[in-house]
Amino acid sequence: MKVKVLILAIACWASGCNGQVAMEGDARSEENAPAQIEEAHAASSLFRPGFEECLDDAGGVTPDMQACIESEFVFQDAQLQASYNELQNSLEDEEKFALEASQKEWMTERETACVWEEETEGQAQRLEANLCHLRETAERVSVLEGRLK
Repeated sequence: MKVKVLILAIACWASGCNGQVAMEGDARSEENAPAQIEEAHAASSLFRPGFEECLDDAGGVTPDMQACIESEFVFQDAQLQASYNELQNSLEDEEKFALEASQKEWMTERETACVWEEETEGQAQRLEANLCHLRETAERVSVLEGRLK
């Protein structure tokens, strides 16, 4: 159940619902549940199955959840580098420049979307920012791998 809530929160952040996740018994749940469940499944399919297990085992403890996120991020970042390099090696010069430009643009957008202000924000916002980095990275891997096919 904890993972379902976390994945719903990730999907919520991705869709811009400002942290309001419809929960069972919530008046919003009837109208939003199908869309949130669909988004949650899409988000969860980006990550390794072990990520969900790690979050379950974390039991809601923030440092343990952060460790799960970090571990999955290291994996996804390695996948990103491998996919980017493979795609770069398969392109002609002009296409390489376009890929470099789109990668730089994506990195800027990710940094803008996934900001955490250490001076003013707390643990929940840090967790949200790290989940955002993870989700954005995993989504970019999916895009690059799609271009390789």
